[in-house]
Amino acid sequence: MHPRRIIILVLVTTVLIALLLSQAGWVIAINRLDDVFVPRHWPLLGMSAAFVILLGAAYLLYRYVLRDVYRVGDELTLIRAGKSDAAIQPVRFQPLNRVIQHINQLLHTHHIQQQSELPIWLTQHTFVVFDTETTGLRPSHGDEIISIGAVKIIGGKLQPQLYFNEIVHPGRTIPAESQAIHGITDAHVSGARPIEPVLTDFHTYCSDAILVGHNVSFDMRFLRLKESRAGVVFNTVVLDTLLLASVLGKHLKSHDLNELAGLLGVTLENRHAALGDAIITARLFLILAEMAEQQGIESLDSLQEAMKSSPYAGLSY
Repeated sequence: MHPRRIIILVLVTTVLIALLLSQAGWVIAINRLDDVFVPRHWPLLGMSAAFVILLGAAYLLYRYVLRDVYRVGDELTLIRAGKSDAAIQPVRFQPLNRVIQHINQLLHTHHIQQQSELPIWLTQHTFVVFDTETTGLRPSHGDEIISIGAVKIIGGKLQPQLYFNEIVHPGRTIPAESQAIHGITDAHVSGARPIEPVLTDFHTYCSDAILVGHNVSFDMRFLRLKESRAGVVFNTVVLDTLLLASVLGKHLKSHDLNELAGLLGVTLENRHAALGDAIITARLFLILAEMAEQQGIESLDSLQEAMKSSPYAGLSY
């Protein structure tokens, strides 16, 4: 069942239970008025108040906890559930020359406007913002990486020319519903390298940089499962723009990558390609870094502490 249906079912069930309990309480209270000297309107007021509190609790649960949970996973969940979504369109795989063309456009016509003063912690570290495309959403149950894309932020500035982008042979077929998301087919990966040498190269690319991603626990789970086979360990700091957005932008209606980009004015280009999503996430991260500074978060340590308060902090794959 689709998560949104589950949320609606929980809310409707809560309301029905509240109604039944309230009605039962009213009947019992009124029938006992003859035995207990209590003003006749008190039980009615008490049960009405309980009913209102239950409705309020159900609304708050939906508004602040459940509403965006179904958005956290990849849009693949919507397709598997048979849902149509205007934001989900069949994607054509972008060959490397198209990717390079997009990067050149970024360098020459889409410069990021920097503020006169950047957060100090942002300028003191190198960040690798990355994304993966996969065969599915279950890394512990046989799904594999089929693409890794990344860009670097150095000195507080996006460096799109310092990119990492590689297709990976997953050692299995790519499901049709997954192909509909990223456009990568079995033919595209037929001549690609397996994950072990690709992950080794990616580890070298990252060096000791801080890793950044959107809902990055999903991507990190895939990397962790392949570390031993590749002979590498990713033991650096990891930042999540999903967690940061939920803490710094509590007023935002959604923290989904598509809508978050729209709300913060980041152009969506090459969506559902690993490198394209990495560039989008990097731009979001730079905006979130400035938001953190404005809210008094002035160090990398305090930024990590802030992420722990996110409702998404406990997500695991």
